[in-house]
Amino acid sequence: MTDQDVVKSLCELTASVQDLCNTINSEYKFQPNKSRVELKARDVILNTILEQRSKGQPEKIMDWEEVKPTPICEIEMKNKQYAKKYEDFWKDIDESTQLEKETTIQAYTSAFSRFEEIYRLIGWCDADDEDPMFDKPVLTESRDLLIESIFGIEAYQMSRFGEFSEKSRMLFELSRLPRLLIILVRIACRQIYVVGACGPKKPIKKRMFDAFTVVRVLAIVARKLKGFNMTSLSMEKLLHQCYTRQVLKQPGDSDVDTYHKQFDLIYDCMTALDFTRKFREIREPLCSLFYMRYKSDSIHMLFEHVRIHEDATIGIDPYPELPLEQNMDSMFHPDIFAIPYLREFGQLNIEWTDCLDEHLKIYANRNAIRVFAHPTFFYNGIDLHQDKRDFMESTYLELSLTYALLFRPISSVNLRRLGQYVTAGENQQIPWNNCVTFNGHPIHRFTLPEDKEVNNNLKLLSINPLQSPTKEILSESFYRCSLPPSTQVAFDIANPFRAVKGFTKRWDQHKVTPTSMKHILDLAPNYPEDLKFMIISVMEKNFADMESFVQFPYFAPRLRRLKTYLDSRQPRTIRQLWYDRRDYRSWCIFWGAGFLGGFVLLCMLVILFVQLVSLV
Repeated sequence: MTDQDVVKSLCELTASVQDLCNTINSEYKFQPNKSRVELKARDVILNTILEQRSKGQPEKIMDWEEVKPTPICEIEMKNKQYAKKYEDFWKDIDESTQLEKETTIQAYTSAFSRFEEIYRLIGWCDADDEDPMFDKPVLTESRDLLIESIFGIEAYQMSRFGEFSEKSRMLFELSRLPRLLIILVRIACRQIYVVGACGPKKPIKKRMFDAFTVVRVLAIVARKLKGFNMTSLSMEKLLHQCYTRQVLKQPGDSDVDTYHKQFDLIYDCMTALDFTRKFREIREPLCSLFYMRYKSDSIHMLFEHVRIHEDATIGIDPYPELPLEQNMDSMFHPDIFAIPYLREFGQLNIEWTDCLDEHLKIYANRNAIRVFAHPTFFYNGIDLHQDKRDFMESTYLELSLTYALLFRPISSVNLRRLGQYVTAGENQQIPWNNCVTFNGHPIHRFTLPEDKEVNNNLKLLSINPLQSPTKEILSESFYRCSLPPSTQVAFDIANPFRAVKGFTKRWDQHKVTPTSMKHILDLAPNYPEDLKFMIISVMEKNFADMESFVQFPYFAPRLRRLKTYLDSRQPRTIRQLWYDRRDYRSWCIFWGAGFLGGFVLLCMLVILFVQLVSLV
């Protein structure tokens, strides 16, 4: 055995041990003891519901004290300061063109005028809910406030580390339109209360707050979530902010019902902004007693209460995650996670999700794997459920790697083409992003002071989805997916009203569309940043013949379960046999022998035909 063999064996052993440690840690972290009795004892949400049911709703607001409102002039001054900060940020770096400005204004104008239709397309309420809460005048007037308060932090956060990838303000705002619409639809669907009945099976529904009030509450919540440590911020502080800024009127100490609904609004705004965990179609049952008793708990503690309640009261999910054991192999062949393999051999549908927790999970009854559609969500650097994260955290980098796995080509021709991009700058020891452009624009990355300066005469490679070789590289996997429904709806691509459908007729926020990803070319050259992130992830990374799960500390458990699912399947057709490359050596031997046998048979037939012709 040579020294190289020894080193290789030690590397494989190290990878196996590290993999085993990660698996054990993930099992310990994500699969704690979930005894129903123990969980129910810790479930303060259920306990407060039972207590309120037995004793009745509190007649007075606990620990009520009057909150002094801020003078109007100070409120207006503060609002102007927020707006000025956002304007000043873009003043020196904005590279927007007139065409980009016109495109962005047109996209927002179109979306706001179609909001009632969008509310029905990506919402989940009954068809007779004619009031979508928001309309074009409200949204148009509130546009700048919504963008600054919700997404301004993403621009500040990324630029602070020198990795702000979008220098055009207009394209930055254009790319946030799908997420903004999702947030608004989430709140509009939740903020409906049944206040009575008019005839059998026809409830009377009412909205407790007007659209402008909801927008201003959303802005306050978004700013505070982005500017506070989640261990020191509470729902009570958020509500008091709404009182001091005169957005909500503080109820008297005996008006428990209004107090409860104000807390509901704060909670709906927080969860609507969160794309990490699943947003429930029906709000978690947080009663008045719960809000009063735990209103001063931190945001992290609040969502820990919610998590325990969900674990203790697991109900019937029509589309549950497929329960699978984790595959214990230390290595995997990258081709098995590519879209063509998942679709042709795994017989899995590819569905987009607005929830990071569902990324790469397989769901029963639909035979589908879900892919997270909003990677730019990571730019805000905030997590309501754990310590804050930012774009430098491994999860953000891992997400990019998973896109590279899913959307990579599998043919040798396109892999060679991809290799030219992946290795760009290696010979000159120049950072990759300095040698590659996207559609003629620089790809900005975090750079160290000691990075080598770029030669201005260096020939740059361009990533252009409309042209070769990018078009061919993306055609094998990326273009075989459907458009994310929220993207199709936001930008009114290929008649979304007919294409976008829900799994069920009502009370399900997951949507699907048959519209091909190729329709993003209709948006050229103004591609949404989420999709641009995925494309760059593909062009930036190539994989060896065998890769280790070690490089996926966060997503490894999901990839392992996916591999278990794929390993359990057997090819049933010639097409599936062609895609089954789990054992690459056996695949080469089988198909090599098959092609050789076919060639020999063809030669024999030709010889036989020639002999027959000569006899005639």
